[in-house]
Amino acid sequence: MNKEKDDIITAIEDILQLAKESSVSTEETSSAAESALLIIKDFNNYSKDLKALSEELQAEILKFNIYINEFPEKQCFSGNSFIYYLQLLPS
Repeated sequence: MNKEKDDIITAIEDILQLAKESSVSTEETSSAAESALLIIKDFNNYSKDLKALSEELQAEILKFNIYINEFPEKQCFSGNSFIYYLQLLPS
């Protein structure tokens, strides 16, 4: 379970890092969000206990992805919601 949790955290950190870099295109940030989404969907298969949290994270990433595509100049706006969900993951 720790490996999967680490994968989720890494994927989300990658999204946030890309979102903070103004030189990174919306396409790259969007691609990172999609990659994280795939990892989190896969995580659903490993742990039934984390299914609800995983679904919330997926919804957040989808919202983030839609947001950055509509407002590329404000890419990092949604980052705090990811941090909130990361804190809910069990150790």
